[in-house]
Amino acid sequence: MPEWVLLILIYAGLVLAAIASLACVVLTLLQLPGTWIMMALVPVIAWLTQGGFNSIELTAMLVMLVLAALGELVEFVAGAIGSRVTGGTRRGAALSIVTAIAGAIIGTFMITVPIIGTLIGACVGAGVGSLVGDKWAGRDWKAALTSGTGAAVGKFGGTVAKVAIAMAMWVASLFALFGG
Repeated sequence: MPEWVLLILIYAGLVLAAIASLACVVLTLLQLPGTWIMMALVPVIAWLTQGGFNSIELTAMLVMLVLAALGELVEFVAGAIGSRVTGGTRRGAALSIVTAIAGAIIGTFMITVPIIGTLIGACVGAGVGSLVGDKWAGRDWKAALTSGTGAAVGKFGGTVAKVAIAMAMWVASLFALFGG
């Protein structure tokens, strides 16, 4: 095969990998593990196109790993922090984490607008979980509703932050894919 054909195939593959990495940002918005899929995709593509890694790719992948872990931490605790900041109980904060996941799944199917249904479901789920947990812990309705609202707002903020982190990972993936 002529060298120019091989170069075209390699660069076409890199462009497709960049598009796939950008699609992982959308997966993150859908409450799916887009950051981790992107993290797995980049080294595989770099290895296939170059047969190894250079210092730019290794640095970019390390940055991506740190960002992916940070994104999980932010998303995981944002609703709980929102609940606690507004005076919620530990029980409400813990329940908001579980119900945010269930809400995302339910919202995806009940509100069939792509991305919006999942995000609304996750936020409502976090809020309802916090509210139920606070009522279960003996709080009055006003206090439970306040912490539920805080959990919903926190979950939204956590999702926005994780999507921003996913975008930063996408930029790092471009360095890994095209920088070497």
